[in-house]
Amino acid sequence: MAKDDYNVIVLYILNYLYNCVRHGEEVDPDKVFLSEYPANIEFSYIEFILRQLYNKGFIAGINVIDSTDKTSKHREYQILNIEEIEITADGINYLQNDSIMTETWNKVVAAGGLIFSAIQAFQ
Repeated sequence: MAKDDYNVIVLYILNYLYNCVRHGEEVDPDKVFLSEYPANIEFSYIEFILRQLYNKGFIAGINVIDSTDKTSKHREYQILNIEEIEITADGINYLQNDSIMTETWNKVVAAGGLIFSAIQAFQ
């Protein structure tokens, strides 16, 4: 993945969810978790990104549960109802108008490689 892979994954997820809304399609959890994505992306990283998007109000419909054991040294979360996930109006605005998302999209298009192909496959 690129050094700015966080932004690429955010772009990918929000773009996929936006296209689901626009076309009246049901969300495929495998696509949200990038299960079919050619690059190896840690599941915990995708969960982290989904939590961030949820906390910022860019996605809704999921439940984020803190399942940390009191004896654990690191926090653990569960994301429930992934099939109910949807992009919010704030998420659409961020996707379409944020300078970081615009810059990320331009880099993906300029690269024209694997990342661009993977994102385009879900449109």
